Amino acid sequence: MKLFHDFTNGLHPLLVKPADIEVLYDQRLQRVDRQTTYLDIQALKYFFKGVEHVVPFFVSPFKKMPDKLLRKLNRTRHTGTKKALNRQEIRRIFECLQKDKTEKGLEDYAIFKFLYTTGLRGSELCSICWGDIEWDEEAGSFYVNGIGKGEKPFRQEIVDPIAVEAAERYFRKTYHRKPRTEDHIFWTVPRFNGDTRRPLLYPTLYHRILGIGKAVRSAGVINRDIDFSPHLLRRSIITNLRKAGMRVKALQNFSRHNSVNTLLKHYVDDEETAKKYYSI
Repeated sequence: MKLFHDFTNGLHPLLVKPADIEVLYDQRLQRVDRQTTYLDIQALKYFFKGVEHVVPFFVSPFKKMPDKLLRKLNRTRHTGTKKALNRQEIRRIFECLQKDKTEKGLEDYAIFKFLYTTGLRGSELCSICWGDIEWDEEAGSFYVNGIGKGEKPFRQEIVDPIAVEAAERYFRKTYHRKPRTEDHIFWTVPRFNGDTRRPLLYPTLYHRILGIGKAVRSAGVINRDIDFSPHLLRRSIITNLRKAGMRVKALQNFSRHNSVNTLLKHYVDDEETAKKYYSI
């Protein structure tokens, strides 16, 4: 198990103590987001559970942990509303991404723009082709058709047509032609000689967004602690539409959430001061 080997530096599994797990937790939080850290810790927990089945006298260090440490490790699973990017932060990120005119830079901008202006889930974005995009003359907007969560078909509004233009600009630079209906919208970038482009899958998309987050933080565009992921863009557009005055029913239709309570509790980031609303 690579994770176990990396943090123990060769320490025998039977010698690992709860304090060693805490050290791993703290180190991982400095490198990756909280959700990834949580999943790593859970993988380690199952690893030790497997060791218990093989070695009868062995007791997992997770079973020896004090309650305080257990609570600390469980906090990596966020059950409330996560942070969202506000409109000013989104604008600054777009401006930063637009400076990179390489193939990858154009695609990063298009991906970020597409995720934010549609509120699509990452897996939904990876599955769509150019034939899934249509212009609705009556509504004056682009829409994307696809299969979403629970295998349910959806028709999703693309709030800003620049998202479609950015995606086509990237595609033309990459393939030197207009996109065909059967072409996927986003593709991988070759990493070495002989590597071929493939339709983008969620793990690659996740790491692309993670990379964008690291880049904009290094550039000083984003200064606060916030976890970058494809879902961050979905939370951000939902939060910003709500703060702009979009009614809850319309927001529910846009987000395709069955439960209004879940939508408002887990997607709308309302952490703000009351000062700007106060007047006498």
